[in-house]
Amino acid sequence: MTDLHWIATGRADGPVVLLSNPLGATSDVWADLAGVLEPRFRVIRYDSRGHGLSPLGKSPIDIGSLVDDAADVLDSASAEHAHVVGLSLGGMVGMSLAARMPTRVRSLTAMCTAAFFPDKEIWGERARAARDGRMADLADSSLERWFTSAWTHRHPAAVQAARRMFLSTSVEGYARTAEAVGALDLRDALPLVVCPALVVAGRFDPSTPSPLLQEIADGIDQSRYRELEGAHWLPVEAAAAVSETVLPFLAEVDQSVNRGAEDAKCKTL
Repeated sequence: MTDLHWIATGRADGPVVLLSNPLGATSDVWADLAGVLEPRFRVIRYDSRGHGLSPLGKSPIDIGSLVDDAADVLDSASAEHAHVVGLSLGGMVGMSLAARMPTRVRSLTAMCTAAFFPDKEIWGERARAARDGRMADLADSSLERWFTSAWTHRHPAAVQAARRMFLSTSVEGYARTAEAVGALDLRDALPLVVCPALVVAGRFDPSTPSPLLQEIADGIDQSRYRELEGAHWLPVEAAAAVSETVLPFLAEVDQSVNRGAEDAKCKTL
């Protein structure tokens, strides 16, 4: 069983949706989408190691350990499989989980993420900045990438909440996870993702611009690509558009799965 902090809300008997967070965030980043999904799904949210209420621990952090953590959360929730929805780092975890443990992932939604970053040095620089006591500077520069300037001016309270969320992250948790992102290369894993996939880009996202998302969509056989108005934290800035995109996709996958199960049942009669 995992020692990570996780919560389950929504329909206890519904299909499971696992929401996986970006770097420097807690499960609160999913509040709007979770509220939309809860009438139909069992929604599981969790904090990554060194984030929110989850302990850092002593083990190194890499994509393998992050995937193991996600699987442990599902085990702790007695969930055999789930729709996995991931933002940024969470999308990387989702892609790797779907490639490594295909029977556990019913569908994948990869949002504002990447399979590979050509500029790896920037992640080392961010890790060093955190360890040098510059988390506030990192928060401010991150906020400029996470939201468009027009949205920031209209929603100062939400932006300040995101800043507090970032600063609640443990320094070493942020640094180790940033280094894990810098070491990431999931390009060869994309063809191993066999579940239906929804790949979502933010039109004005400087962190993971649309070509990085298009690369993911091109690498996954059963994928569809969508581009929404907004920057990196689409579930916050473009909450309504994200819900209108994700909910029908999950419902369509479930309908297809249920129809397949009924067909198989009929063939055995």
